[in-house]
Amino acid sequence: MHNVEEKVGATLLSSPFIYSALSVSLLLFLLQEKAGVLKELALVTFVLVIIFLHLILIFNILLLRFPDIYDFSFYYECFLIIFLGVTPMYLLLRIL
Repeated sequence: MHNVEEKVGATLLSSPFIYSALSVSLLLFLLQEKAGVLKELALVTFVLVIIFLHLILIFNILLLRFPDIYDFSFYYECFLIIFLGVTPMYLLLRIL
């Protein structure tokens, strides 16, 4: 996926999005009044991991090649974007 030898100035891991999403998730996690938030959050995480593993498998079968470290870092950053975007929304809906 990233074989074009492009130079990337910054990655998602150095983005302030991660730190803001983590702090919002922590705040919403602490405000939970219903029991079982860890079990439900683990289930959401597990489902997202399974979806991304299937996507990696499907994309690499369609491209007829094995994934390399650049592909895994790309998929990991995509997973972080989805997970850190979904987690605060899920915790907020759980409070309501």
